[in-house]
Amino acid sequence: MQLHDYIGDLLYRYDCVVVPAFGAFLTQNQPSKSHDLSHAFYPPSKQLSFNNQLTNNDGLLANHIALLEGIPYENACQKITRSVLQWQTDLARGETVVLKHIGQLRQTEGALFFEPSYHINYLTDSFGLSAIVAKPIIREEEIAVVPLVTKKTSSSFVKYAAIFVVALGVSGFYLNHRLQQINDYNTLVEQNVQNDLNKEIQQATFVIDNPLPAVTIEVPQEDPKFHIIAGAFRVESNSLKALKSLINLGFDKAELLGQNSYGLHQVAYGSYHTAEEARDALADIRSIYNPSAWLLIDKE
Repeated sequence: MQLHDYIGDLLYRYDCVVVPAFGAFLTQNQPSKSHDLSHAFYPPSKQLSFNNQLTNNDGLLANHIALLEGIPYENACQKITRSVLQWQTDLARGETVVLKHIGQLRQTEGALFFEPSYHINYLTDSFGLSAIVAKPIIREEEIAVVPLVTKKTSSSFVKYAAIFVVALGVSGFYLNHRLQQINDYNTLVEQNVQNDLNKEIQQATFVIDNPLPAVTIEVPQEDPKFHIIAGAFRVESNSLKALKSLINLGFDKAELLGQNSYGLHQVAYGSYHTAEEARDALADIRSIYNPSAWLLIDKE
C-alpha cells in the first residue's frame, strides 16, 4: 500500500492526519445541501483541506503503518520520509502530486495549492449515501365545479336534503344506543366468568406426593462487550495482517470483530466483560504500543 492509502484509512476516524515534515490533511463536517438549478441533494460530508504549517510528527500515521505492516515504528517513519521526499521532488519540478481519493497538490511560485477529491465521503455517518436528483413536481391548477341550481329546483332540493339530515341523525342515535347496550352486556358476562374462575382457584388445592429433585442450571457467561480496537480496515486482508502482528507482539486474545456498519473490518487487542478492566488495558496499550487505540462498547 502507498502512503495515501494509509492517510485515507485514518481520515474516516480522525479530523487531522499529519504527514511529518510535509503537512496535515484536515477535515471539517459539512451539512447536507441542495442545488436549486439541478434539483440535486447531497448528503452530509467531510470537507478536506491541507495545512503545510502542521508538520510535527504526532505518531498517528507512523503507528498505523507499523501496526498494519507489522514493522517497527522507526521503519514506518522511514517509509513516510521516503514518500515525502518523492512528493517534494515532484512538486519542485512543477509536477502535480496526485493522492488517490484524497486530492491533488501542486506548487506555483513557491506556494502550495491543494485541490480535494470528491470521489469518497469520509464521513462515516453518511456511509452508503450518494447524491440524488429529484424531478420537479408540476402541479395542475384545479377548477372547482359548482352545481347549477335554478329557482325551480332549489326549494325541492332543500326540502329533501333537510329530510335526509333528520333521518341520518335519528338512525345514528339509535345505532349508538344499541352498541352501548351490547358493550354493557359483554362487560357483565366477563365479570361473571371472572368471578366464577376466582372461586374455583380459591377452592383448588395442589398436593405433590413425589416432588422432583432440585436441578442446578449453569448459566453461560455473557460475551464480553468492551473491545479495544487496534484498527479498522477497508480491505479484509489488511485486517488479517494486523491480527497476526498483534499476536506476534504477545496479545493472545487479539481477535477479528468482523465488519462494522460502515463496512470496515475491525481488529481488537482483546475483549473484556467490565468497563474497568477495559479502561485499564486501554491505558497500558496507549502508553506502550498504540496511542490511537480506542474503546468499542457493544450496544445492548
